[in-house]
Amino acid sequence: MKLNCCTVISACFLFGSAAFCAEPAQNLDSGLSLLSERANSSIPEAGATGAHSQIAKVSDADKELIGGRFDDQDRVLVHVLLDGRSSLDQVVQQVESLQGVVLGRSATYRHGILAAYVPTDQLDNAAHVVGVRALTMENEPVERAGKYSSQSREVLHTDVLNQQGLTGQA
Repeated sequence: MKLNCCTVISACFLFGSAAFCAEPAQNLDSGLSLLSERANSSIPEAGATGAHSQIAKVSDADKELIGGRFDDQDRVLVHVLLDGRSSLDQVVQQVESLQGVVLGRSATYRHGILAAYVPTDQLDNAAHVVGVRALTMENEPVERAGKYSSQSREVLHTDVLNQQGLTGQA
C-alpha cells in the first residue's frame, strides 16, 4: 500500500497533537461524567470529535442536582490534571481549541494543573487530550459562618482575650 505525504502528515497531526475522541472518557469525575452524558444526548453533533458549532446548554435542574460552577455560556469549571506526556502549554492550546477558557495554570503541582471553563459537550474530548491525567469539577464555594465562628471562640479561648479588650479591631 502506497501512502502519500499528505496522508502521513494528517495522521501524525490527528494522532500526535489533537487526539480527540468520541468515546466516553474514564478519567472524568462522577459529576463531569453525568454532565458529559447529558450534553451528548442533548445535541446531535456532541458525539463528533473536535470543536462543535454550538455549546450544550445545562438545565437549571442539572445544575442544582450535579453542582459545579458554570459561566454564562454553560461551560463548567474544571481542574485539568496533567500526566507529563505533553507540556502545560500544549494542553492549554488543546483545551482552548475546544472552546474552553483557561483561567489559571501551575507547572509546579506534580506534572501541571490548570483551571478552565470547558463546554460540557467537550468534556470527553478534553479528557482524551494527550497529557491529561484527569478532569475534576470545581464545586460551588460554601460559606460557613455564624454558628461555626461562635463555637470556635470557646475552643480557641478567644472569649478570654475579648474580655481583656482584644477584639482584632484596629
